[in-house]
Amino acid sequence: PQRWLAVRFPIVEAEGEPPILGCVGLDVTKYKQAEDDLRQSEERFRLTFENAVDTILWADPTTGTILNCNKAAETLLGWPRQEIVGRHYTALHSPEGVTACQRHFTDRSLNQGPISIHGQVVTRSGKVVPVHIAASLIPVGSELIMQGVFRDLSELNQAWEAVRISQHRL
Repeated sequence: PQRWLAVRFPIVEAEGEPPILGCVGLDVTKYKQAEDDLRQSEERFRLTFENAVDTILWADPTTGTILNCNKAAETLLGWPRQEIVGRHYTALHSPEGVTACQRHFTDRSLNQGPISIHGQVVTRSGKVVPVHIAASLIPVGSELIMQGVFRDLSELNQAWEAVRISQHRL
């Protein structure tokens, strides 16, 4: 098996004596393995977050400022990440939906557990998109983050409308 060593070559000098080159080695295999494990874990998380089909938004639960989002958020909302991050989460919702979102996404209600609601977001082009939102407070390091996972319900709603029309015709 491969081993990792941290090696130092100190030079010891005593007055009136020639310098002596020493060698000190420390087995750092466990530390190196821990570094590799952490790097792989971070990569798995990043890939999972970035490639999720649903929109994921992280916001500061105190200020409501969006801190991070994934690629699906850019696709759903029509804005690049740098224009999503820094906005208040209510800026994404239709005017009618802002009050409901504010009521549900307060620290108080999120502390009672995950929330699952239907709402609407407004895209960059102004299109209103129906979404299902699952939100919860999650610990990230020593901080709590408000995580919202948004699922576009447009196709599902269209399918239900087609079923309703078919039933009405029958």
